[in-house]
Amino acid sequence: MLRALLYIPWKLWTLFPDSLRRRAYLFIERNWGISRIWNVTRLPFGLALKHTYNRSPDIEANSIRFVRRNTTIPVPDVLDTVPPDGENNSGLLITSWIEGETLSSWNQRHLIWPAGFQKNADIALYSDSSEERRPALAKLETMFPEVNVPDDHPLLVELRDALTQIRSLPSPSSGPQICNTNGGPTIWARCRDRCLLPPVNTIAEFHELLFQQVSWTSRLERLRLIAQPVHSRDYRITFTHSDLNPNNILVKDDHLAAIIDWEFAGWYPEYWEYTQLVMQNLHLRPREEFWKRVGFFSGQYTEELKLERALWHSTGDMSIAPGVIPDDYLDQPM
Repeated sequence: MLRALLYIPWKLWTLFPDSLRRRAYLFIERNWGISRIWNVTRLPFGLALKHTYNRSPDIEANSIRFVRRNTTIPVPDVLDTVPPDGENNSGLLITSWIEGETLSSWNQRHLIWPAGFQKNADIALYSDSSEERRPALAKLETMFPEVNVPDDHPLLVELRDALTQIRSLPSPSSGPQICNTNGGPTIWARCRDRCLLPPVNTIAEFHELLFQQVSWTSRLERLRLIAQPVHSRDYRITFTHSDLNPNNILVKDDHLAAIIDWEFAGWYPEYWEYTQLVMQNLHLRPREEFWKRVGFFSGQYTEELKLERALWHSTGDMSIAPGVIPDDYLDQPM
């Protein structure tokens, strides 16, 4: 009832000039912001404010609205957007705040580590003797945690259902096929400033676009060789979140409370969700074990993941320059 009563005043508020609304939101953030994580501030009145910097907040807002309209996946309500205005005025996205703990926190409470893990971890972290640390580190490499929940746990079931719904959304019937929900550019995670990839019509064009972003062109010949088995296959185009790191999945009372942070979302080749998920959870064993329990992708896309690792190694802020790693396979003569 309260929500219905507030609807008309809020819609009237969004008709006020962008500059006025920006000042009001930033004033509330500065004086009454409850907490801040990265670029998101929790505000009073059940609101969240996200800074999108020099990118339009409508990129993410449109994705959230699209998912809310076409699925049953819990997502925030989009309440307002304020476009960026010059270098010093970030874009602003105003949404509802959703209560819940992050999947990262929830997962930690449901892990069982093998016997001896804590002892070896303490030695590896605190021992002054390298002769003690070496065998302890070797043992830790063989120790994998178990996610102590059944396969039919509500959270696992709901995540499988959410992924099924996301990947079932039909691709655009006309115009660009690899694009965001507005037919525009997608945001790419390999750059700290979040590079924009222009929309393209085919998967082949998308693959070529990825090569064009490579920072170390001396590796291109080997990267194209690694890509051959991937680029020779046919793929469906599926809707993709593209950033399923555990801080973007909220859990409450052992149920999925929300999936947030949809700024990278759009239509991509069907393997993209999996390769981005793995790269977001790279070398973090508890996260890897959790997604194994979800089991949605079941070992698919191994060649695609090999290519994605090589591209991350060679592109943008995540890249490692030739010569930094001795005998790096990407830098060996062909």
